[in-house]
Amino acid sequence: MVMQQYVNFCEPIRGGFAGPLIKIRPLNKTDAEAGKLVSGRVVTLHTDGTLVAGNRNDKKRMPLFLITGTNVPSVWSSGKLGDLYRWVPMGHTGEGAIALVATGGYEIQTTEYQKTSGGSPIEYLPNDPLTVDGNGVITKSTSPATDWVVGVCSWHENPENIMGEATAPTGLNANRLETLTFWSVFRPIYS
Repeated sequence: MVMQQYVNFCEPIRGGFAGPLIKIRPLNKTDAEAGKLVSGRVVTLHTDGTLVAGNRNDKKRMPLFLITGTNVPSVWSSGKLGDLYRWVPMGHTGEGAIALVATGGYEIQTTEYQKTSGGSPIEYLPNDPLTVDGNGVITKSTSPATDWVVGVCSWHENPENIMGEATAPTGLNANRLETLTFWSVFRPIYS
């Protein structure tokens, strides 16, 4: 469990102070138990006040980028592992996970993006619009006029740990994991 918190993540690498532009809410139990709410995915605020994966087919919902998800032990754990007692799921206690609001002026890196489609690699280029699938995983928009756009690709960089030069919005982070770098945006779709 501890190592997993470094495998799935979302990190603002540039932008303003996040304090007033974060949302702290409990995770939706069904989505959490289904493994849909790991750090780095896109969530929205559900009518019951919990954070759910994706937008539930409602393109007016404000996207949020999950910083602390079920892979972070202080947010979600079974409570007991062998003879050791652990943190209990915060979603069950009325507290919650932390997410960045998409309208904040952020440049973000996430591990939670689609790398292939139909067996072929997806090529991300600067200024490509981004949307999400039903599990909150970011992917390249194929129809920006009608998709729920949540970001625009920028350029990968890893200034803290220079690890080779990136040649696209994707690249390796300090943990040697593939990440996608993008600016957060939000364009609601009203039908």
